[in-house]
Amino acid sequence: MLGRALSAIEHLVVAGVALTILDDAQAMLPECAFIVDGPLAKFGETAPLRLGLLGVWRHVAKKLTENGLGLPVVVGIEKTGYAADHLRALRDRIPNGTLMRLPDSYLRDRLKTTSWKETYYGRKFFYVSNVGQGLVITVPPLTCRWSRIHLTRRRIGLTRCITPRSSAPSPSSTRLGRSSTTTL
Repeated sequence: MLGRALSAIEHLVVAGVALTILDDAQAMLPECAFIVDGPLAKFGETAPLRLGLLGVWRHVAKKLTENGLGLPVVVGIEKTGYAADHLRALRDRIPNGTLMRLPDSYLRDRLKTTSWKETYYGRKFFYVSNVGQGLVITVPPLTCRWSRIHLTRRRIGLTRCITPRSSAPSPSSTRLGRSSTTTL
């Protein structure tokens, strides 16, 4: 229980810092990156905090957009767990410089995740950098639609974005799916 409380405090402090910068030095905020160790999610007793945290990031995005400013990078990075293991199993099949948006069907069918809507306030992605490092990241959706997010290709060196097929067979023989050049 203490671990969940400490994690909740970490997420609240990060959001609080963003709100402080929004109030005191708004023009500086688009140059900031807010990186959380672990997913943008709250579990157990702290799960209800996810809605408030998502609301904070949407408020920040709305205010910056209204003032013609860019958005900060907000990301949670998972280094362990089932999703990270799954990415490692698929790593040889994913080209460098690729961002894979994981749709709900993929989370449900391939990662056997059913509680993401009750715990996550970020959308899950697999990201493989230009130098081949694989990361499981979560990014808050900045609108009410889970599929719309903000990532800048310039900041992460993205060369392509793909959406995996949820009906694919085992990870060892998974085809990654269709290629997309849609700006995220």
